[in-house]
Amino acid sequence: MSDDDQPFDVEAVFGSTGDANWNEAGRAATVDGSGEGAPAPEATRKERRRLRAIAKLLIALLLLPLVAIGGAKFWYDREIDRAATDGKTVIVTIKEGAGTADIADELERKRVIESALAFKVYVRLHNPGSLKFGEYTMREEMGVQASIETLRKGPRIESVVLKVLPGLWLSEVAEAVSEQLGLDAQKFIEIVKSDQVRSKFEPADVHTTEGLLYPDTYRFPNDERLTELAVVQRLVKRFDSVADSIYLDTFASNYQRSPYDVVKVAAMVQLEVRKEDERPLVASVIYNRLAIDMKLQIDATVLYAIQQRKPSNTELDRQTDSFFNTYRYKGLGPNPIATTSKQSLLAALRPADTKFFYYVLIDKDGTQAFAQTYEQHLVNVQEARDKDLL
Repeated sequence: MSDDDQPFDVEAVFGSTGDANWNEAGRAATVDGSGEGAPAPEATRKERRRLRAIAKLLIALLLLPLVAIGGAKFWYDREIDRAATDGKTVIVTIKEGAGTADIADELERKRVIESALAFKVYVRLHNPGSLKFGEYTMREEMGVQASIETLRKGPRIESVVLKVLPGLWLSEVAEAVSEQLGLDAQKFIEIVKSDQVRSKFEPADVHTTEGLLYPDTYRFPNDERLTELAVVQRLVKRFDSVADSIYLDTFASNYQRSPYDVVKVAAMVQLEVRKEDERPLVASVIYNRLAIDMKLQIDATVLYAIQQRKPSNTELDRQTDSFFNTYRYKGLGPNPIATTSKQSLLAALRPADTKFFYYVLIDKDGTQAFAQTYEQHLVNVQEARDKDLL
């Protein structure tokens, strides 16, 4: 038989068929009978699911920083580009020697920027150069970039200063407003005596903030937007802030006094006393007299009553007919008669515990002599006359 006629020998070509294991798909798992080969279909599916889960986790881990970076960039860009033009005008003072962090905190405190952190990051990234110290007129929500541009240019608009001293009558405060700020004195008085501005310590039946204007040094922007109303608002707001800081409302109630009456007493103390340590003593005399329904007979109230009727008259006429005249009328009068310092408010709020009903100036340095009886008071008065103090 020729080679062409020989039958096809499978085993000669592939080896014994018994040496190969076949899977269900008819595909050999091994060729050597070892049994080690491709995994079963179920194991393959599990492996694929595991790989897909790992891939998703890796993608999420890669995307998370990108999302965080994108969010941070959106926040940063918003803080940098914020540029409100209708925000409230504020005065920002950058002190000499202030660092980036100090400036950022001050701008955030005045609400010029929302984030001190964004300001510091911007300065670190862009190095805008020297930021000049001084006083600036800015706006709330101005934004980081706009505020830095303003600081680089330096302060252009200088502020104007108003100094209100303790113990001033309303007419004197108005005169200071006119002279120092160039505003209308009469219009200032009219606003004070209206309900356009009210203090939290002003009773409902009172329609004036006279005596509720706090004596202090104030700075205002030197531009056309400064008005008499704005000045009254600032002085009254400052009074309320100081009064709150000493708990005027709470302590007055504890002593069964109205906060407004305490301010009236404080105004009298302010005008009557030169030496700080005597303020609580004079306050005690006022309260002791009120307790027995005795006229206060305080010269400062007479002078106030006179200037209201005849501003040019400086003669002490104790018969002047005015409800403010405590020689003619009992009680504290309609309203506080002068600007009052924190020290006088505290003295009126916490007077000394005494039995004094009288006092008189006994020395040129401002020392007062106090007395419990009228007889002792007459002795003190004579000594004052002998010293030519009355």
